[in-house]
Amino acid sequence: MIPSFQIFDCRSRQQIREAIVRVFDLYQAVLPRDKTGLILLKPNLNSHMNALTGNTTDLRLLVEIVTELQKRDYRNIIIAEGSNSGFYRNNISVINRLRVDTMAAALGVEVLDLNYTEGQEIELDHGLKGEAAKICSEAELFINVPKIKTHFEVGITVCLKSLIGCMVGQKNKKKIHDNLPRNILNINRVIKPHLQIIDGLIAMEGNGPTRGTPVLCGKIIAGRDPVLLDYLCARIMGIPFTAVDYLKIALHEKLLSDQDRGSVDSLELDSWPAPFKQAHSNLLVRFIFNHRFQRYFQMIRATSWAEKLCSSRFGGKLLYLSGIRQDVFLADTTHIERLVHNQERCKKCRKCEEYCPLGRKLPEGFDLTDETCLHCLYCLSVCPEQAITIAGDLGFFAEQVRQYGYLIRKTL
Repeated sequence: MIPSFQIFDCRSRQQIREAIVRVFDLYQAVLPRDKTGLILLKPNLNSHMNALTGNTTDLRLLVEIVTELQKRDYRNIIIAEGSNSGFYRNNISVINRLRVDTMAAALGVEVLDLNYTEGQEIELDHGLKGEAAKICSEAELFINVPKIKTHFEVGITVCLKSLIGCMVGQKNKKKIHDNLPRNILNINRVIKPHLQIIDGLIAMEGNGPTRGTPVLCGKIIAGRDPVLLDYLCARIMGIPFTAVDYLKIALHEKLLSDQDRGSVDSLELDSWPAPFKQAHSNLLVRFIFNHRFQRYFQMIRATSWAEKLCSSRFGGKLLYLSGIRQDVFLADTTHIERLVHNQERCKKCRKCEEYCPLGRKLPEGFDLTDETCLHCLYCLSVCPEQAITIAGDLGFFAEQVRQYGYLIRKTL
């Protein structure tokens, strides 16, 4: 019997690998019979903050999923995501900044930015129509790989909300915010992943999805029903479903059976972290993002003068300081000539090796110039002795180090 969901404890790279093997054994029925069939992996690449902050899907998890599929002789694999409209508007490639394209090249698979693909029509709330990437419905196997994190607008974001990344471009993503909770469900009525593999390795609590705090959970959760899995994750996070707007609607519309709900409610969760801190926005943010008023603010936002103000450096800073905007769209790119390993400071804890997405043998590998390195900077982020630096310029990543460097080292 195929389980409704499966939770795996993953405190090491080997356990992540074993969990993914087990996932494909348990849910073998979803795997295409045709080994040449298109397999689409959709991670959550919300911003250019790496997975160790709790914001985006862990590259280690993506590597293990791709590797296991390749071991099962699947070769037509695409990693696809359409990052949020702010990065799109500022011509910033999150796929590139997170080194997903470099990782894909190393694994011999393709990447695709869903912001620039052919769309299919989706009916949204208030009679609006939007377009989602058509390839998401055409894939022989569509695997959603979301992140567990809190969200200041709707409470949490896991499987259901992650599919906003399937909407094509800024224009269509804006339409979603006309009534975000209902439109999250509207997207999921059309785009239906065959399998969900949830990244609960390092989650985020507090004022997520971008300004929260990392939480070490060490879990991978798999299943097929996104409503059930989001309900499960809300319980795991200690956040009542009544604080998650789209889940309230889903349960009211009976999108989750009483039997499945009961199976989640009866779970014992002693091995999980303390309840997550929920997102708490100021009064202005709560007013503007209230779904009853959002459509009117979207109309104002669509005017030329508002677009000009929001696109300016002054306007962007004002929006960030007020809490209305969570991201900082820094134009400075990284220029990494090489990683520098300070052997005197290094205590050979091998944390750098444990968190390296490609599993390079570290710290010895720092001295080998012919080894593949993604320059993802996971090793730099986790090193407790700060024995790893770079030759070059951190660019936008310097801000992540400033905000999250200590938090990551303390958490992991």
